[in-house]
Amino acid sequence: MNRPAIRSGSSVFLALCLVLSILFSSCGLIVIHGPAEETSAADTGTTVDDGSTGSGETEPEGREVEIPRSDLGGVAVFITCAAGESSFAPEDESASLGEVVAARNKTVEERLHTTLLTRKEALAVIESEIRTASLAGIYYTDLVSIPLSSVCSLQKSGLLAEINTLPYVDLSLPCYSQSAAAQFSLSGAVYAVAGEALNVCADLPCVFVNNALAASLGTGDLYGLARAGKWTVGAFSEKVELSTRVYGVYGFGYDEDRSEIASRFFFGAGGRYYTSENGRPALNAGKEKEETILSSLSFLYDPSFRYNANDGKALERFYEGGMLFYISDLGKSAWLVDMKDDWGVLPMPKHNEKQDGYLSLVPGGSPAVAAPSGNPMSDRAGILLQTLFAASSGMTEEAGVALFIDKYARNNDCLNSVWMICRSPVYSFHTAYGSYYPALTRASVSASDEAVSSGVSWESAARYYQYAVNEAIRLLT
Repeated sequence: MNRPAIRSGSSVFLALCLVLSILFSSCGLIVIHGPAEETSAADTGTTVDDGSTGSGETEPEGREVEIPRSDLGGVAVFITCAAGESSFAPEDESASLGEVVAARNKTVEERLHTTLLTRKEALAVIESEIRTASLAGIYYTDLVSIPLSSVCSLQKSGLLAEINTLPYVDLSLPCYSQSAAAQFSLSGAVYAVAGEALNVCADLPCVFVNNALAASLGTGDLYGLARAGKWTVGAFSEKVELSTRVYGVYGFGYDEDRSEIASRFFFGAGGRYYTSENGRPALNAGKEKEETILSSLSFLYDPSFRYNANDGKALERFYEGGMLFYISDLGKSAWLVDMKDDWGVLPMPKHNEKQDGYLSLVPGGSPAVAAPSGNPMSDRAGILLQTLFAASSGMTEEAGVALFIDKYARNNDCLNSVWMICRSPVYSFHTAYGSYYPALTRASVSASDEAVSSGVSWESAARYYQYAVNEAIRLLT
């Protein structure tokens, strides 16, 4: 089995629809986005989940994103990266992705009369340098790009500025992820942001499907289901059960911890581990919607059609044609380029057809943008952040499609699914703060895993961790 190296991410892009249309036409591939239901953004707005069947997040209406203009006098600006470097520095400007990243950067440079420079550093170096610069009151860097999972440790060390207080920054604009802004807000303070300037498409969860096997099993048009908004948890379960009719064929499999897989389905179905109450994060356990979603996922642990022997060979089983669905992330596409059977991708299933769109949980290793504390040039950091995200507005989902056109294009159905996956990334409080306070993850990921496997309510499973969760949130806020 030929396994190319997996790229941890791809570059992001600026709103160059003309460039993308040229790319699509030159490859003979046309992306059809499906009905109106599927074209409404699910990751904007800060509405707290009200228990409806939708995503619980709404897009601010009537908010156009205007690219700021300022004059920094030709002085260079810096983004220092421990993660997500390719979101700011094109790896290959001759490739389609490199072209649009370079063009976005050029727009930023022209608007601000500056030069945008990116440097890569280890997270420990960034921590040390911010601390040293802050104590001395000197400049180190304008912005940092760090893994989501490191946000809490830097914030607790006093190394991150409150981004929502930086001059020129308006986090309510749709170029910023409203899901991230809501989930990472601590009593009104936001220390890290995500959104259009960060391409996280390769990190997003998806369902790989063996198209040849699906046809032989008579699953019907899976991509048509997705386009029509009918690719649901129930539909996934139904198709999985078809595989039990064929000896030696598994319905689905995965190589990761089962609790992480359950979380991907949970968030894809519109569930949320944490919500906001009076500006403070709060565990969402006990809410009817979340409990209903978890109860619908019990089939995930049924061994009769699930391959998970903890041997790391589920991907190999799928690659060899012995599995209908493989649950992973879009980055795994690099491992399947020479697979014999025709394959494709589908988004994580919805809870039901009423849900607004397909949702993709962003993992803790994906990047977020923050500003160092004690920066004497915070005005410059603010205008750079705003310009960078505004110039990237609307292009996150096109990033994933362009990557597939360059690298892994199979057919139009595949590209359309990638568009659905990349257009609605969602963030969770536990990814940014759970590595520092493990109780936040145990009360969500571990407790929901117990609920799915044993049939008890998530509220009952989470109760054991409630005191530790409350204490962690108290210390954070």
